[in-house]
Amino acid sequence: MAGGPPVAERLHLPTFHFVNRQVAYLLPALAVMIGTSFLSPRHVRRVALVIFVVSLALVVATLFFGQEVKGARRWIFGIQPSEFVKPNVVVVAWAFAEGAQRKDVPGN
Repeated sequence: MAGGPPVAERLHLPTFHFVNRQVAYLLPALAVMIGTSFLSPRHVRRVALVIFVVSLALVVATLFFGQEVKGARRWIFGIQPSEFVKPNVVVVAWAFAEGAQRKDVPGN
């Protein structure tokens, strides 16, 4: 909120352009958060692994097809895939730790 209005004005956008964009993402974010809360731990691990693999693929794709913004090539399809990889690293580590405790998983 503090940095958005001056940047918006410098880019000749309405003063609260970036604030309004964040508010627009609020409802989908709440829907994802509530939907995720209904998942079982097993499904959370599966979904996190899928999101992790897709995000890593998008990070690699960004190297070849990403848009350059202010000298950095980190955007693809209007998102930064690395932002999805970060929280999923924790969930994937948790999934591996849980799998290591199970006796029916090969390698234990």
